[in-house]
Amino acid sequence: ELTKNPIGSGLTMQDDVIKGRLTPTVTLAMDLGFQNGADKLAAQFFSTSSVPAEQNVGKSDYLHVFTMNVAPNNIFATFAYELTTAKVAELPSCAVRSFATSFGGTNEIVQLSAELLGNDLVLDSATNTNATITSATVADSECVIVKLEDQFLLNLQSGDALDSGDQFNIVSYSRTLNRPQDFSGQVKGSAGNPKPLADEMITGTLSVTLEALDDITLFEAWDAETAYKCALIIEGSATASGGDNRTWSEYTPRMKLVQAPQYNVTDSGYNSVTLNFVIMEASANPTGMSSTLPYVEVINTKSTNYILAS
Repeated sequence: ELTKNPIGSGLTMQDDVIKGRLTPTVTLAMDLGFQNGADKLAAQFFSTSSVPAEQNVGKSDYLHVFTMNVAPNNIFATFAYELTTAKVAELPSCAVRSFATSFGGTNEIVQLSAELLGNDLVLDSATNTNATITSATVADSECVIVKLEDQFLLNLQSGDALDSGDQFNIVSYSRTLNRPQDFSGQVKGSAGNPKPLADEMITGTLSVTLEALDDITLFEAWDAETAYKCALIIEGSATASGGDNRTWSEYTPRMKLVQAPQYNVTDSGYNSVTLNFVIMEASANPTGMSSTLPYVEVINTKSTNYILAS
């Protein structure tokens, strides 16, 4: 909001207001899916997407790796939504500056929360119309559902590659990653904000709840500020007969407990324990991991790379 200096105007109350620079943001809450748009948000947020590798020839089980690019890489998403049956609003170029996944128990659809920063708001899009939105479909409607058989693996950052011996039985999970970005507000001879710039460090937190804790190892880890690594691996249905299952895997190469494990008596016989970690960057790829920063691996039926318009 821009207001004029009232001194000397002779007014007792302002008689007009002018809209200042527009910085549109969108907060999304949605079901996490293997190809329902959540995958594209992940590709934009992490900003690096591997060339897909088919795991079994002819079975359409392609592995995509979304690795955190320190620079946002000028890769943008477009977000459009219906205002009315005759009008569509569009944010032509969006950067995803937060990406959070969570669930509160088994047999639940994993939830995704993301915040998008748009460079402009177009209220009469010629590209994305009511007709194009109505005709839009998801490539694969299967959601990421956490089940009893899925795995959460936790071990020392300096330890061997994560395997079934590192299984921790958890009842809830929440990982939040933030890539703070903002616009500089340049006078540049055209409408819309310029590309966003990183204005703070990438941050992240991870919280898991266990039904119980059988020893004091994690208390000692908190006291000694020991670094850990972890992986959450959730499988869906097979891409084809003989093919690998659709899979959503989240890897965290380095993290530390920021507070002592919290015991809460939730019911007779159940003393749940909450572990709150802060996520950091490792100095080198921990054994069994392909990055020093948090990343995601997805197996789905998409055969092409996640190349978004820049």
